[in-house]
Amino acid sequence: MQIVIVNEESPYLKEVMKLARANAGTLGFLPKGAFINYATHSQILVAIDGKKNVLGYLLYGTSRKKMLAYIVHLCVKQSQRGKGVARALFDELKKITKDAYRGIRVHCRRDYDASRFWPILGFRAISEMPGRSKQGTTLTIW
Repeated sequence: MQIVIVNEESPYLKEVMKLARANAGTLGFLPKGAFINYATHSQILVAIDGKKNVLGYLLYGTSRKKMLAYIVHLCVKQSQRGKGVARALFDELKKITKDAYRGIRVHCRRDYDASRFWPILGFRAISEMPGRSKQGTTLTIW
């Protein structure tokens, strides 16, 4: 497995958007322009296999004011889950951001299965906030 940075010219950008659409039920909607913007800033990491197939991606942003990086999307193809893809993407993000930022933050709905995953990567819940859904869900801030 190899981790590569996606820019707006990358052949992987379309695959990232396709994977995001396939998982929009848990990731939420992000318009095409947002993906292009993150790619322009080299803020999309993609895990690929030896045949250059996309296994998953991590899309992140940064806040200079708060000195934090934040995960927007971390998505792994269903067939590749449990194989270390998410860990590899996260480890690359840590390596990229360690000198410029104090830490990495993520917001995740408490009722999603992914909430059990963040502690495995070393995250600690630090707070909660109301989500934007009509059901009145709660987001955990990791």
